[in-house]
Amino acid sequence: GMLEAMVQSHDGGIEVLPAWPKEWMMARGAVSGIRARGGFEVALGWQGGKLDRLTIKSLTGGECRIILNAHVPAPVVRDAKTGASVKTWVKDGIATFTTRAGESYEIGS
Repeated sequence: GMLEAMVQSHDGGIEVLPAWPKEWMMARGAVSGIRARGGFEVALGWQGGKLDRLTIKSLTGGECRIILNAHVPAPVVRDAKTGASVKTWVKDGIATFTTRAGESYEIGS
């Protein structure tokens, strides 16, 4: 149940912090290794009621879809190794970008 509050991967996309309990809002924490549908692994950190780190590792390559919400609005996606921007499409509340197997991507605003 706690992992579902942090990450859900239903309906073809990854949603971060969809059911964030108010009790956790002001705490500081981090979690990594959360597996998401589509061959992705998610790591995130939070502090002061805000998401301050979100990394997605592509295990198989292909298209990654992030469902946008108050915690992840219109994101900027960067290659975690190089810091280079990754072309991202946003449509109907979903940000989509192409990944390479084994590579990690930092998502921010």
